[in-house]
Amino acid sequence: MSPIKKSARKMHRMPPRVDFATWRTRLKRSLSPRSREAKALESWLEREAAINKSMEKTEAATRESPLETVYLWTRPQLASEAERAQHASVAPMLKDLRPAIEGVLGAIKACSSEVLPEGGLLPIGLCELASNLEEVAFHIRTALIFLDRPYRRSGDALSYCWMFIQQLQQCCDVSEMDAISLCRLIMKAHGFLDDELEIFSKMSHDAGTVRKRIRKEIKSIFDASDSAQELYRKVKNLGPFDRTSYMGKQD
Repeated sequence: MSPIKKSARKMHRMPPRVDFATWRTRLKRSLSPRSREAKALESWLEREAAINKSMEKTEAATRESPLETVYLWTRPQLASEAERAQHASVAPMLKDLRPAIEGVLGAIKACSSEVLPEGGLLPIGLCELASNLEEVAFHIRTALIFLDRPYRRSGDALSYCWMFIQQLQQCCDVSEMDAISLCRLIMKAHGFLDDELEIFSKMSHDAGTVRKRIRKEIKSIFDASDSAQELYRKVKNLGPFDRTSYMGKQD
């Protein structure tokens, strides 16, 4: 029986980045003054302005500065498909580099950190090189914990604003539905299309889709952080050459 093939990961469209002035104009155009979305945004702006004022950031204690914070918090981090491809290429290259480095470390260990050149009389000490390569191998493994996630969804509209939804609910006492409705307008101002914003619909809210996604996102972050801390604990508590043998183990 042939093995079951997993379907290719869906790649969500990345809207062209808009500047703050354009985003602000779009958002203000879509907000009704007394709507629940406007009230939710007002709660955030007032809270941020008060925090800035209490920190004596007099220039930042205006409505404009907190609004720009919303823009920065929710805009897609990458500006184009080309930039996304550049970032996506890093993890495969690190995966290719890792076994080469670990192979060199194993070879150095087999020579007790001193390598005799062909036809030479004096061995070349490679302790410092081995130590540096160990650090590189460790950092590659740590990076791959966060980067090498083949079944991770590509960024959709919710990917960029779920933290803001959390902030609205936890810090501003905004209801989940109002936070979701506001973020639909925010992400539309960033250039997402109506069919890309279905996750912010009332039907989606009633099904708990956003709430489940946020919990999943938070769990994913904590799981990756726990794995990185566990790797650090195991690696740093071992001696240098014992560490290379651990580095060489496959996940």
